[in-house]
Amino acid sequence: MVNRQLFSFDLNDPFFKHSVGFDRLFNQLDVINNNHHLESTYPPYNIIKTGDETFSIELAVAGFTKEEIDVEVKQNVITVRGEKKETEEKETFVHKGIGTRKFQRAFTLADYVEVVEGDIVNGILVLMFERKVPEAMKPRKIELGLKESPKDKLAEFLTE
Repeated sequence: MVNRQLFSFDLNDPFFKHSVGFDRLFNQLDVINNNHHLESTYPPYNIIKTGDETFSIELAVAGFTKEEIDVEVKQNVITVRGEKKETEEKETFVHKGIGTRKFQRAFTLADYVEVVEGDIVNGILVLMFERKVPEAMKPRKIELGLKESPKDKLAEFLTE
């Protein structure tokens, strides 16, 4: 009997660590529930933390050209699809070990994570990400006592 896992919910995912709140958790569960039938182990991938606010994802896509790979970002989910184009030449393989089957991989991005760039290098699709928090959302220091307090203004008004 094959042990098949329906959900691959990983709280240690570096993109998930940057999200806070139950609304984000329920959105994550909804995405997993809607996409569980697409789960596959192909192609293999790595998620690499390259800095405090930067990450990269590497997918092994040997045998695919840039034209056969589609990368799309929609509602904080990046989806990578690959489909090998059929060639008119019929090749006779003695052994075919390079997988070129159709695939789809989806990764959920945390808030404010943006795709910076992507390219295929030596059969590896490399996608670079950066977390860009807007200035209005960043923590800021509030300095106290810089302006006169309302009590001081009232006392000044009464003494005049």
